[in-house]
Amino acid sequence: MGRVRFFWHSFTLFALCLPLCSCRTPRQTLSTGDSLSVVVRERVRTVYDTVDAYIEPVRVERLVPDTLSVITTDFARSEAEVRGGLLRHTLETTGKAKAVAPVRVVTRDSIVYQDRYFCKEAAPTKTPWWKWAWRLSPLALLLVIYWLIRRVRHYRDRCI
Repeated sequence: MGRVRFFWHSFTLFALCLPLCSCRTPRQTLSTGDSLSVVVRERVRTVYDTVDAYIEPVRVERLVPDTLSVITTDFARSEAEVRGGLLRHTLETTGKAKAVAPVRVVTRDSIVYQDRYFCKEAAPTKTPWWKWAWRLSPLALLLVIYWLIRRVRHYRDRCI
């Protein structure tokens, strides 16, 4: 009987102290530290570039006793004629193709984003009465149960 009574009193004492050892209110904090992120963009495009080549100058002269003269080079054709005492001169360039070379242009762009967070604790607030009542309700329930058991034992011991 002594061991059961000791166990019962120990369990009751433990049960009475348990609600008083509740967890403390958690702190509400914002995330702290720095955040660094890099966004890299790469754009590839093809640009057609005209190649300008150096062409050596060509000089061609011709002297003819006739009233019409035609001179032709790799890049031009010239006609000159005298008619009625007037000199008529035409110059035509030949339709040579320009050299066009495609050039691949790669553009890399990187943007660095840096975010900084500051730690801010929430202000401590006073615990309202209903929270205290909710926390202490198991204790009150255990006290009532303990009191009822003691009363029942007291009446049982008196009756025997």
